[in-house]
Amino acid sequence: MIKQESNSSEKSLVVHLIIIGFHHKKGHQIEYSYPLLNEPIDERWSNLGGLALPDGVHQRENDLIYFHLPSLNNQDDYSKTLFGIASYRQIDANTVTNKEADITRNSIQKSVCLILRRPVYGNLSEELKLLTEKYFQEKNFNDRNMFEEFVDKL
Repeated sequence: MIKQESNSSEKSLVVHLIIIGFHHKKGHQIEYSYPLLNEPIDERWSNLGGLALPDGVHQRENDLIYFHLPSLNNQDDYSKTLFGIASYRQIDANTVTNKEADITRNSIQKSVCLILRRPVYGNLSEELKLLTEKYFQEKNFNDRNMFEEFVDKL
């Protein structure tokens, strides 16, 4: 079950920041989340990978994707909507400094997603795009400190 949104401040704009990668054998995988997600993922969020990293994105170097998810905050009322922004990028796998052995394709595809309580897309979309660009420029996908700092500033 996903950690309840009520565990974080109700005034907080960000419910979760999530990194989703695409593995050629395993499909969409949640690689990181802040705050942490509990496993297994609630079935109402089971399509998160496909929403944040949809089919066909491999034809683009980068893009922004917008989507909705149901709130998991109150088990009696699921009518509340959460708002998602995903910043997608791909990179040549041979340029990554910490490439894992099971990466056999030419590119690595990831989306950095914000799950929000309110549909505040404008400037936040651009900030997320810049954050994702920085993450890819470092070419070390294990360094994720920037994401906690980003969320905590919001």
